[in-house]
Amino acid sequence: MDRKDRVRILKRAIIFTVIFLILLPTVLSVVLFIRTDRLTKELSAARESLGQADDRIVSLQGELQTLSAENASLSDRLDQNRKEILQMLETEEEEETEAPVSSTWPRRVYLTFDDGPSGHTGDILDILNSYGVKGNFFVCATRNEDYWHYYRDILDQGHMLGLHSYSHDYDEIYASQEAFENDVLSIRDFVFDRTNGYVATYYRFPGGSSNLHSRISLNACTDWLDSQGLIYYDWNLSSQDATNPMQSVESILYNATYGCEEFEDVMILMHDLGNKDSTVEALPKIIEFYQERGAVISVIDENAPLIRHDR
Repeated sequence: MDRKDRVRILKRAIIFTVIFLILLPTVLSVVLFIRTDRLTKELSAARESLGQADDRIVSLQGELQTLSAENASLSDRLDQNRKEILQMLETEEEEETEAPVSSTWPRRVYLTFDDGPSGHTGDILDILNSYGVKGNFFVCATRNEDYWHYYRDILDQGHMLGLHSYSHDYDEIYASQEAFENDVLSIRDFVFDRTNGYVATYYRFPGGSSNLHSRISLNACTDWLDSQGLIYYDWNLSSQDATNPMQSVESILYNATYGCEEFEDVMILMHDLGNKDSTVEALPKIIEFYQERGAVISVIDENAPLIRHDR
């Protein structure tokens, strides 16, 4: 290779190098611009998401403060109610008199238990028997065969065994008149089989006879019950143990006694379910409250007043 060829090759190499050095910054600038633009958009999106998150945090903090205030208010009301009933009990104990019990106190009290039998049925029966009183059980159909003997035990121990529901599914029971009738007939047959032939006489509507779940005429339901020889009962005092499985003993006692002096006969709604520990714990206190005031704790029979809701 002569000198001219080497010079030519060197010139070409120099030219390519210069071109490369010129284009490289341009290419790098374009790449950097694209990446910068993408990162800018991602940063903007992240800031927007962060802003939304901040707004949500502020909203949640506001909701939490509101709930905390409501909880504090409810706690204050519960404490006030507890103080009132304890004060009432203490006042009654301090009053020593030989005068007869005031006629304003209930003459008869009916302790009623819906939804059983359950894992607490035996506990309830033991408490009732220990105080020498009788209860009223409006039962459902349980699939747990370990509880089937309670249907018979309730009767054998002198308590009232009434019907409540086969399925206790409001949507199913009140879907139609036929569905309602089938549910009642199913629980009646179920109790008949579990008790070797007991024909129940008393019934309690799931949700009560004034419930708002029914899609059908409750008047038609009561007429049909009459045709079947079934007498339905509601309640005039509720322990409200169905509203909250964690209801305190004090709250249940308060609900099952407050305002009772308004009635000559009191029918108290309670529930026989496995998660109603507080109901079982409150039951002795409820019994003692009424016994100390001379009320007779009774079973529902042909002499019981018809306690029903207005519809």
